[in-house]
This record gives sequence, C-alpha cells and structure tokens, in this order.
Amino acid sequence: MIVTITMNPAIDKTVEIDHLMTGGLNRIKKVVYDVGGKGINVSKTIKELGGVSLATGFLCGSTGKMIE
Repeated sequence: MIVTITMNPAIDKTVEIDHLMTGGLNRIKKVVYDVGGKGINVSKTIKELGGVSLATGFLCGSTGKMIE
C-alpha cells in the first residue's frame, strides 16, 4: 500500500463544449467537478493501475467540505 499526503487538495472543474468559437458565444454542454491535488491524483493513478493507495491530507473551508 502507498500512502499519499495532499497538503492542498482542490476541486477541479472541467467543462465540455461542442466547439470553441473565438470572440463568439460558447455554450457549456457539460460540467464535471473532480477532487484533485498532487497526492490525490497519484492515489487515483495507483488505483487505475491496480494498486492500493490511501489518500490523506488536510481539509478546511468550503473546499474541504465539498471533498469530505
């Protein structure tokens, strides 16, 4: 098992659009929120590769409440 520590976890926001029109109106098709941060991303990768990992760190504020 690999233990990771994320000192500054984050919420990543990804938006999907049909096409990007520079200087024009771009409508968002889909929004995805995902927990991120270096240690968390490493733990996700370990899991995808079939390994076992424990992601640890510190949570506070509104971002911490969302991650929790």
